[in-house]
Amino acid sequence: MSSGASATPDLVFKISKCVVQNELLPPTEVATAPDGIVTESFGPTQVTLNKAHVRGHLDHNTAYEIKAGTPHNFLVKNMHYVATLPGDTLLFRAPIPKAS
Repeated sequence: MSSGASATPDLVFKISKCVVQNELLPPTEVATAPDGIVTESFGPTQVTLNKAHVRGHLDHNTAYEIKAGTPHNFLVKNMHYVATLPGDTLLFRAPIPKAS
């Protein structure tokens, strides 16, 4: 039997009224979504945005910030676009920290 440790996420919470902007100057809104899920786990933070409406080009090498109306003042920066999943869901992930 295992020691009780698992690879399950530490924290999962819902966000809504989401806006994705690139971190270039000036910032440009590239996508919106009515709701999403944030997963903070042992690895990098992940954000999935459900039923997203893409308004601009999403680039794998560009840093994005994701803002949401709920919870109040939610903001996560330096997120990278990973893929578009079924159901017009966008997947973003924080970069993996480099080992020192």
